[in-house]
Amino acid sequence: MGFTVELVGDWRERAASGRRVSSLMKVRIRSFLIREAEEMRRLVGHAFVSQGAPGKWPKLSPWTIAGRRLNRFGGTKALIWSGEMRKSISTSWDEGSQSAFCGIMYQKKGMNGQSMVNIAKIHEYGSKRFAIRITPRMRKYLAVLARYLPRGARMTKRDRKRHIVTGIIVIKIPPRPFMRNQLPVFRLNAERRARAWFAGFMLGV
Repeated sequence: MGFTVELVGDWRERAASGRRVSSLMKVRIRSFLIREAEEMRRLVGHAFVSQGAPGKWPKLSPWTIAGRRLNRFGGTKALIWSGEMRKSISTSWDEGSQSAFCGIMYQKKGMNGQSMVNIAKIHEYGSKRFAIRITPRMRKYLAVLARYLPRGARMTKRDRKRHIVTGIIVIKIPPRPFMRNQLPVFRLNAERRARAWFAGFMLGV
C-alpha cells in the first residue's frame, strides 16, 4: 500500500518565496531580540536611578559618605559616584548562537584596570566580611576622614580604641542587585511584546 504526491504549479517560485520569508523572519527576529536586550538595559539603568526598585538598596555607610565629602562629592546614592558601573552595562549580538546579550562583558576593565565583572558581582551579591590591617598611614587617613562623618555618626571612643588596639577594620559590602531585581519586571510583559511583534510580522509578510 502506498501513495503518490504530485506537484502542480510553479513550485520553484513558491520555494524561493518561502526562502525570502524565512530570511526576512531571521532578520526580524534578530532585531526583536536586540530590542529586548535594550529593554533590559533600560530597566537596569532605572535601578541605578531608583536605587534598587522594585526593591531598595541598603544605604551607604557613614564612612563611604565621609569619603565622598572628603573628595568634594556630595551625593549619597550608591554606585553613582563615577557612573562607571552603569556605563559598563552594554548589549551585543552573538551571530553564532543567534542570541542577544545584556550585561557586562568579561573583557571590560575599570579606570583602575580591575575587572568590571568581578566588581559587579560584589555589588550584585554582596561580600563576606573581610579584615583590613590598619597601617600607620591608614590610621592618619581615618583620623582625617572622621572629620567628614555625617552628623550623629562620629567615631565613638569605643570604636577609636578598638581600631587602635586591634589594628584591624572589618568590612562587609551589602548586596545591591541591579540585574536580578529587573528580571521579574522584564519577564512580566515579555510574552505581550513577543505576541505584538509576531502579529506585526505576519501582517507585513
